[in-house]
Amino acid sequence: MSNPQASHADVDIAIELLKEITAETASDQIGENDLTVEGQVGEGIHSCVRLGILRRGNNVSNVRQVAVKEFRHQHAVPPVSVLRAFRQEYRILARCRSQNGHQHVVELLGVTLEPRLIILMEYFDRGSLAQCLQDEAAWGEMSIKQKASLGLKIAHGIAWLHKHDMIHRDIKSHNILISGDLTTPSPTVKIGDLGSAVVHQQHDSLLQEEVGSSGYTAPEIFTRHGYDSKVDVWSFGIVLWELASSCLKDRINPFMGMAGEEFVTKVQDGCRPKLAHPHQIWFGSIVEKCWRFDPSQRPCMNEVIKQLEKISDEL
Repeated sequence: MSNPQASHADVDIAIELLKEITAETASDQIGENDLTVEGQVGEGIHSCVRLGILRRGNNVSNVRQVAVKEFRHQHAVPPVSVLRAFRQEYRILARCRSQNGHQHVVELLGVTLEPRLIILMEYFDRGSLAQCLQDEAAWGEMSIKQKASLGLKIAHGIAWLHKHDMIHRDIKSHNILISGDLTTPSPTVKIGDLGSAVVHQQHDSLLQEEVGSSGYTAPEIFTRHGYDSKVDVWSFGIVLWELASSCLKDRINPFMGMAGEEFVTKVQDGCRPKLAHPHQIWFGSIVEKCWRFDPSQRPCMNEVIKQLEKISDEL
């Protein structure tokens, strides 16, 4: 039986939290008439992403497509858990902007709090890397050099987050966003979905919270010994392996769906995804270093960038 007093207390806490968020996001709030929300383009456990049209004033040049991330709930006042998730992602995006942003990290464009909790970000016409990987015909046309260039852009985005004391904690192909033609030298590639990201400085104690996505999460997240930014290095290794693989049958992740304890045991026993020839020649050394069980033995993202730059120069 529910406790009415507890329920009322939760609503009171949510109302106060919403007031704080309203004040904190004041400069980023978008007028209801400035945003038109259209069809859904993606869905998560607690949110969905829709295509939107953002208009600022009457100037046609100030109209643009945007990604509308809505934090779903069925209550008159958003629950505390939803408000905290909204504020966490907003604060990370605002922190990125305060550091002048990065060309390979998604940009905050605004928020709305009523009638829905929404964060507005850039829209990517190709969707995610995960979606691009499903198109075997198009992906098969990608050269090794183009794949190295794509990996390099992702690595630069992660390295920038680390430089500014942020750990993404959910690096995966679904959270790498793409616009433009992948076969050209200049598709737009950005790291998105910063909802799991945290601020973590070198002198801070190790993190303990279990986060991430099956198949991409680093083993130390499940060992309860704590973790740091090297979890993103492991996850990047999985993404690099995915984009280096030529076809779906070469991209079967042996860790997908495993429970944490089983996954850690498999990794300790030497289980790793396989990289087929000829991509093994070019990317094998990098992914093997990213997948070292001991996080301290993994390279930092700046070292990964140097190795990818060397590959690009040799191709």
